[in-house]
Amino acid sequence: MKTASDIECEELAEKTVIEKSPDLLREELQQTLAEYRAQRTIEARFVKAIDKFEPLVQLYNERGKKTIHRNGTTAKQSLEMKLPYLADFPYVKHFCLTLQAEMEEEGYFV
Repeated sequence: MKTASDIECEELAEKTVIEKSPDLLREELQQTLAEYRAQRTIEARFVKAIDKFEPLVQLYNERGKKTIHRNGTTAKQSLEMKLPYLADFPYVKHFCLTLQAEMEEEGYFV
């Protein structure tokens, strides 16, 4: 779960990337980030859905299992953070639920 500090670091990183990008790309990057933040397009919502699901993939290993336990994350918390963003994407939702169920069975969650 992101803290205010995490969000601040992300915003600083976005700003840095845009500032260091070639002039030709800056406006496009700013527009793309604005589209993502607004979540009005299906593409932006798809990226958000993947963004929510992807950590499960990254955590599906012994090191990830330890991280989940150290953070005290429950299966319910994990799903509650993801499901609202997956509603428009049944295949992504299916993959997420399948991996989540496997992780629950293997004792990943507290």
